[in-house]
Amino acid sequence: MNSQIQIFAVIAFSLFIGGCSKDLPSPSNDSAATDPASQEIARIAESYSELTLMTPEPVFVNPELAMLCVGATKEMVDNARNEEGPHANCSVKIFMNELASSAFTQNTSYPIGAIIVKEKDMLGYRTKLDTDWQGMGSGVGGMIKREKGYDEFNGDWEYFYFDNPSSIESGKMKSCIECHRKAQSSDFVFAVWAKDDNQGPYGY
Repeated sequence: MNSQIQIFAVIAFSLFIGGCSKDLPSPSNDSAATDPASQEIARIAESYSELTLMTPEPVFVNPELAMLCVGATKEMVDNARNEEGPHANCSVKIFMNELASSAFTQNTSYPIGAIIVKEKDMLGYRTKLDTDWQGMGSGVGGMIKREKGYDEFNGDWEYFYFDNPSSIESGKMKSCIECHRKAQSSDFVFAVWAKDDNQGPYGY
C-alpha cells in the first residue's frame, strides 16, 4: 500500500512540475533587452521630449531648399546631402539634458552622460512629373557621451536613430561618425542651428 502511495505521489509531482513549466517564459536570447546601454536609449526614446528644448521653433537645416516656391527636386536634395550631411532636407528640433545644455551654453566639452537629441521632419522632394511628392517622413536621432575609451577617436559618443521607438539602431554608427567628424573641433557636436542666420552645415 505504501509503495502505491509513493508511486502516486511521484506521478502527481511530475505532472505538477510539467504543468508549471508550460507557464514559465522561455529564456530570451535577446541580449539587447538586458543590456543597460540599450535600456537607457530605449528610455530616452520614450521621454526625450521632456528634455530641454534648445530650438523654440523648428530650424531648417537648409533654408534655401525649404523656401523654394516650386519645391526641391531629388537631385537638389541629393546634392545638398552630399555637402551638408544626411539631414540637409529637414527641419529639426534639438533637445538636451542638463549636462549637455550646460556644456553647450558654456561652450565647453561635453561631459560623460550628456544627451543630445534631434527630432527631424523630412521635407521631401517633387518628382520629375510634379505629380507626386516623395521622401517625406520623420525620425529621431541622438548622441550620448560615453566613458573615455568607448570610441576615443570620435569623441566617445554613442549614436542612435529610430523612426519608431520599438526599433532603435544604436552604437558606433558609421554614417553618424563620418558626418560628426566635421565638427571635431567642437567635441563632434554641430551647433550652427543656434546661429541667427541658420547657414552652414548641420550635423544633427
